[in-house]
Amino acid sequence: MKWTSNSESFAFYDTWHRACHILCNHRWWFKRERDKYDLHPVVEKAMSIYRPVDWQQLLLEWPHKAEDGERVAYTQNERKGAEDIQTVTSVGKYLRRHFDMPDHELRDIVALYDTSGHTLQFVHTTDEMVAAVRSGPHSCMSNSFLQLVAHPYAVYKPEYGWHMAVRKNGGQVEGRALCLNDDEEDGPVFVRSYKRCPNGGYSHADEKLEAWLKDQGYTKLSGWPIGARVARIEQQFDGFVMPYIDGDNRAIDDHSTYMTIESSGEYEACQTDGTVGVCGVECEDCGDNHDEDDSYWVGRWADRRIGPCCIDSYCHAYGARGNQYYESEDECVFCDDDDEHYVIEYLDDNDMVQLSNGSIVHIDNAVLIESCDEYYRTDDERICYAEDTERYELTDDCWQCAETCNWYTDATECVEVDGNTYHPDHAPNPDQLDLPLNETQGDE
Repeated sequence: MKWTSNSESFAFYDTWHRACHILCNHRWWFKRERDKYDLHPVVEKAMSIYRPVDWQQLLLEWPHKAEDGERVAYTQNERKGAEDIQTVTSVGKYLRRHFDMPDHELRDIVALYDTSGHTLQFVHTTDEMVAAVRSGPHSCMSNSFLQLVAHPYAVYKPEYGWHMAVRKNGGQVEGRALCLNDDEEDGPVFVRSYKRCPNGGYSHADEKLEAWLKDQGYTKLSGWPIGARVARIEQQFDGFVMPYIDGDNRAIDDHSTYMTIESSGEYEACQTDGTVGVCGVECEDCGDNHDEDDSYWVGRWADRRIGPCCIDSYCHAYGARGNQYYESEDECVFCDDDDEHYVIEYLDDNDMVQLSNGSIVHIDNAVLIESCDEYYRTDDERICYAEDTERYELTDDCWQCAETCNWYTDATECVEVDGNTYHPDHAPNPDQLDLPLNETQGDE
């Protein structure tokens, strides 16, 4: 649940800090974690927007950066706190446990955190913007356009409010997004971003850069605001210089001294050669034109048209009701058992489950460990069948009788004889038993 007011948020943080002080005085292991680690920055960011589902549990776990610097480490319970054992998990998975937020907001928070080694900044001159387009992520506007009197991005004049956000790593432009100060309507806005593709192919959206822009107060629109101005640059012989304009609105009106972006107009900025022209069939992912016969219809309802320019980012996967169709690779997962892709949202429709390690298998090859609410393969050495609970458990939470080889949870008493652990009913020399090795003491 989002904070409804600043006063509500302030009251929560006051309670949080007072509870933290009390815990430090009453739980030595909590004070050890609190003094040793700062709270994980992504958790702090999430808490600034949303109220945790169970803030007391979150506080006790004291989530912080794991040793790899990428994941979250936290103390699962009192026993593990006393034994200095931390559980490590992914940032996204931990946030999902403690915060009830939409998936897109969770992805933005994770992306905003994961910017180590990167520099994010704005550039405000035409030369800087053109340089970022030429040397940064590949797109149809990355060419030199020597046949034109100016690079197409020269129409985005800074005096009309245009500028660019760039993400650099080691001086190299890894991501870029054209931006506009739209003071009359939405404030600062952007339409799409570009991220450098490892193989040099057409770039996809830059999640890190977009998360940063939203954090800076920018709004992502489906198209540039109607009436946004661009420069009027005539070609030497005929026509005008114009980039391929991203988003829904790419019609252009001529006002003699400048041009404006419209939903419909005299021209259309949909050419990849840097001039205005008439559009063909549009790819709904990247906006590039392609021959209609080369289209692919994607999604559960096959209601989105994309071109060969973007089909490589889709999988032919099993999805809703066991049907097979093209779906974004970000929404799919590969199964090694049958060499097929499955849509994550519809694993149940295909009798598939996701294991604790993120891979998927058919439900017949997996068991649910109720103590952690995660699936494991039936042949996983980390699980066992516990006689006392009559269900599968994690071996870390159980002990094994040396006589029968049966497994039991810590809730069942065991005895030790000559260094071996036994169930009381199967222990040798019952008259000379040691004291119980483990006894049920409830939750610490």
